Amino acid sequence: LKVDFGNVSGWLFLGGVFYSLLGVLVGYFIGTVVQNSDSLQNSIMMGYTMFSCFLAGLMVGNIRIAIELTVPVVNRINPATLIADSMQALCIMGDIEKFASCLFGIFIWCVCLIVGSMFFATNQFLKENTFQLLERAVETLAEELLLNTPHLQKVKLEIKKPTPLFWIIYQFW
Repeated sequence: LKVDFGNVSGWLFLGGVFYSLLGVLVGYFIGTVVQNSDSLQNSIMMGYTMFSCFLAGLMVGNIRIAIELTVPVVNRINPATLIADSMQALCIMGDIEKFASCLFGIFIWCVCLIVGSMFFATNQFLKENTFQLLERAVETLAEELLLNTPHLQKVKLEIKKPTPLFWIIYQFW
């Protein structure tokens, strides 16, 4: 193609870092959400990638234009479109502002994927490891009261667990 990249190699490197980070985070997010077989995770990842690339016009040339005319917000949030637009803006048009805008969109995707991954990973960790700390505290307190308080025959203790904010959000999601 003999495309002269000029003096944008630093920007290309920065873009490559963000593109790679996005790919890793998409994989990590799918891995934390779908905890079944590896083949299911791979299938979801491939389906997501193919659909994203299709919407970006990397499979059917005019689909991107049709999307821009009918539902332009898809082109603003689709990761494959952001990557393709950023490379076009930098290497073909030399438009650093458009490149930065696309990279900012990719950065937002990265932040959302990190937050989502941490949410699902924490949720899974709490399901597997309850630790029963409050239950043990109630049991120990009741035992201590019954053994060391004369004439005490019955104790009813109730300690309520605080509901974590992420659990409330998860229940309504």
